[in-house]
Amino acid sequence: MLLTAARAGSAQDISARLDHYMAARAALGQFNGVALVARDGKILLDKGYGYASLEQAVPNGPQTKFVAASITKQFVAFAIQQLRDGGKLSLTDSICRFVDSCPPAWNAVTIDNLIHHSSGIPDYEAALDLGSVKYNQYMAAPNTADLIVAEAKPKPLDFPPGTKFSYSNTGYILLAKVIERVSGKSFADYMRTSVFGPLGMSASGIVPADRYVPGLARGYAVSEDLSLTDIVAGLPPLNGPYAPAAVADMAGAHGDGGMSTTVGDLFKWDQALYSPALSGRIAELFAPKLGYGFGWVIDSRYGLAMQSHTGAVPGYLSRIERFPEVKLTEIFMTNFNNARLSRIARDLQAIVLGKPYDVPRSHRMGARDSVRESTLAGRYALSDGTIVVATGGEHFLEIAIKDRFTAGLLPEGGDVFYAPFFEGTVKFERSADGHGKTLTMHYEGEDRIATVVR
Repeated sequence: MLLTAARAGSAQDISARLDHYMAARAALGQFNGVALVARDGKILLDKGYGYASLEQAVPNGPQTKFVAASITKQFVAFAIQQLRDGGKLSLTDSICRFVDSCPPAWNAVTIDNLIHHSSGIPDYEAALDLGSVKYNQYMAAPNTADLIVAEAKPKPLDFPPGTKFSYSNTGYILLAKVIERVSGKSFADYMRTSVFGPLGMSASGIVPADRYVPGLARGYAVSEDLSLTDIVAGLPPLNGPYAPAAVADMAGAHGDGGMSTTVGDLFKWDQALYSPALSGRIAELFAPKLGYGFGWVIDSRYGLAMQSHTGAVPGYLSRIERFPEVKLTEIFMTNFNNARLSRIARDLQAIVLGKPYDVPRSHRMGARDSVRESTLAGRYALSDGTIVVATGGEHFLEIAIKDRFTAGLLPEGGDVFYAPFFEGTVKFERSADGHGKTLTMHYEGEDRIATVVR
């Protein structure tokens, strides 16, 4: 089934459609983890898909733990807010108040700059390329948090503090160091006793030095030697092209990504953010500076304000999205590195809100016929006048909308093509002379028809 009609339906019907969609993703190897969707505080989906351990065929379930990666940042920012409210620090304090051997360039960097990624301190991950051999070797060593701070000190700032947004994982490692200095506790102890404990997040913690977390799913990476034919057909989890991902050192003061947790604990966090007890902090948590709050990306979708964050370390991806106007929450944690969580989140939101969406399916590539494709090349106009240009690319027929995208089209048979870029299909119709007459782009549950411009 490709197109699912938009309808709101009962909670039971919505839950069934959410599960059907996620099961389709899992069967294709496009999601392996746990998903939770809730509205008005009521859970519509809370289910594991695939395996926490492929070798032992241990299934994922609601109690499975994952590395949260950058979702850690919102808890670090919340802890800083706690310490500020307790009179332990000010957001306008220079970080040199809390950092030994602080370089002169950091005197102008404030706690607030670190929270909102406007410090100018270079991001250590930018030079390593997440998941690369260089990254894996660097992150396999112990005490990487200390090494990252030491290597950051002699580097010049990328820009004057407070003048730009530039995402910096290094900044959140420094915030974890601030927490340790101010509280007199280790980062892990403070987060356990002052953040996770009071929130009832009993399954959450900071990865310990020995990197052993009971109940933690094993992280996997997909092979880089796959053909497009294999990828679009689907990569089932068992007996598929997956191997254990390199284990990164996220122990110690890794405020950028060292948290392990469950979707259930993240849901407790989400619900706490509606609590009157935190009402005095909520506005500040979600007030954007250059689009970023206290560990939250502030955006919108379907005309609704969206508060979200993603996380990525080798073998683990995570995503949390909140739509406070309709009290809708989506939380995803996966131990495969190839899940398209942004697309999945968009589609599950569509299901809950009764909007169009597509159920994912396997796609079978046929042989390319570049001569036949050449007769489809041309300019096509959408109903709003937007021009879609079809051209014969080096490897595939391509369609492009200027300043928006160029998408390669994989032949599925006849004049039907699959477009991995937007996970949709493009179907051409021909005029009597055999050339392209119309093209129909189908994605996100809707058709967009363009007519050739002569």
